[in-house]
Amino acid sequence: MAQFLQNVLALYYEPVVTIFVGLLLHRALQAILNFKTWYTGHYSGITITLRTLRTGTSTIFF
Repeated sequence: MAQFLQNVLALYYEPVVTIFVGLLLHRALQAILNFKTWYTGHYSGITITLRTLRTGTSTIFF
């Protein structure tokens, strides 16, 4: 029985793990691409905000 279970696990383990990892990578890639498009869409706003924050903090601290 244990041998049978090991065989079944060995049979299904690799493709399942491969699919799972593939899905994770796909999701990560999608998230990165989404962020990239969002970032380029809001690029000027983000830069202005960051610049404002930087000047604001430098005024406070220095």
